[in-house]
Amino acid sequence: PLATSAASARRRMLRTALLGVVAVLVLAGAAAVGRWLRPGAAGPQLPRTAIAVLPLENLSPQGAYAYFASGLHEELLTQLAKVSGLTVVGRTSVMAYAGTVKPLHEIAHELGVGNIVEGSVQVVGNQLRVNVQLLDAASGRHLWAERYDRTLGDAFAIESDIAQRIVAATGLTLGTGEWAAIAAPPTVRADAYDLYLQALDYLRRAGNERADLEAGQQLLERALALDSSFALAHASLATVHWHMYWFRYDPSAARAERARQEAETALRLAPSLPAAHLAMGAYYGGVRGDYRRALAECNIAARAAPNDARVQAALATIHRHLGDWDGALAAFGRAARLDPRNAGLFFDQGGLTLRLLRRYGDAIAAYRRALALAPDLLAARLAIGWAYAAWTGQLDTLRAVWAGMDAQG
Repeated sequence: PLATSAASARRRMLRTALLGVVAVLVLAGAAAVGRWLRPGAAGPQLPRTAIAVLPLENLSPQGAYAYFASGLHEELLTQLAKVSGLTVVGRTSVMAYAGTVKPLHEIAHELGVGNIVEGSVQVVGNQLRVNVQLLDAASGRHLWAERYDRTLGDAFAIESDIAQRIVAATGLTLGTGEWAAIAAPPTVRADAYDLYLQALDYLRRAGNERADLEAGQQLLERALALDSSFALAHASLATVHWHMYWFRYDPSAARAERARQEAETALRLAPSLPAAHLAMGAYYGGVRGDYRRALAECNIAARAAPNDARVQAALATIHRHLGDWDGALAAFGRAARLDPRNAGLFFDQGGLTLRLLRRYGDAIAAYRRALALAPDLLAARLAIGWAYAAWTGQLDTLRAVWAGMDAQG
């Protein structure tokens, strides 16, 4: 009995020691990816060239033209992402602050930015009013403010002017190519651009539901009927076709071919358009499985839009498919700095990549970051359980997750 008791004590001590080592390694893993997992942790001096554009408030009567506020916001982010000297927080991260009353300095710390843009959009009939201001996040001091009273046909001109004024207020000077990329109108038809903004409202909704994709497709096709040279609409339509194919709503060869044709048309019309290269990269990677060609296309998109988190996330996935783990993690790091509150980014390009590398502590830290951002992300809970099982051979965490699922029905 004494021998048995001693053996039991040794087993308890060994298990305690093992759990302690595991805990230390988890903390070490979290520290190894600290900047990715703790945005805003660089210190109190946040750079003026790091900017968050908060969602524009829709003030149109009875919620009409809500698409206009969200579309202007999205396109403003797209324009600013083309400026190499800026760090522009991605749409997924800033959308979390829609309607927020949180103090600006807290938002700035969470996003790691020095300046914040906020504003409102109001449409009455054909009249458009946009109020926008650039604020120093630490002090709340106005760096620049403007009110635009125009017509709906002036939407892109307003976006372009706002982008240029923001850049100037940060002390940066646009290069010739950057200025042209921001100033050149995407279409000569205001009605086509309005349809494009309506399409964006459907295409940016969560879940990639078939009904939303089909509604977006119809609006883009109407826009192109008005202006067949609208390259941005062709690129967006290519992405719609690819999503219809990828999510198996229509996995036909004809649908994949339409994605290729629209992307090629966009590139013929606008050879340097980032969205067109991203769409072509999606075709080569997601349809053809040609990740070398996909990488080449996305690298072109990254040069044209160096601060677009979506491009960096795509690069992270492509590098992973090619087995270039350093490239995958570097792209993930850039995406995480640009979109620090994107749960899907930390789950997939972060957690999955690190788990495939058997860096289980880092993977668990990334999964926990995703879970902190999206507490209902059940896949992240399961991933943590599987990572612990692969790392330590212990199934306790995974069993607890399954038990929680059973309890919830």
